[in-house]
Amino acid sequence: MAAKLAKNLESKKCPECLTYLAPDAKECFSCGARVKDADKTGIAKRPFNWKSYLFSLLSAAALGLYLWWAFF
Repeated sequence: MAAKLAKNLESKKCPECLTYLAPDAKECFSCGARVKDADKTGIAKRPFNWKSYLFSLLSAAALGLYLWWAFF
């Protein structure tokens, strides 16, 4: 039922700035945030940003290796 409700919406809201968007929009025209399909409340979901999480993980690993090399 929730999937049917989300597909029948006339618009969806950006999760960042709450601007109304077209139901097929992939990016917010106001703030530039990427958006996915809307949930049952009409607010668009945020896509998972794999690049940022991977970069953060590699940076933390590099810092750990540096600290291990410098102090042990």
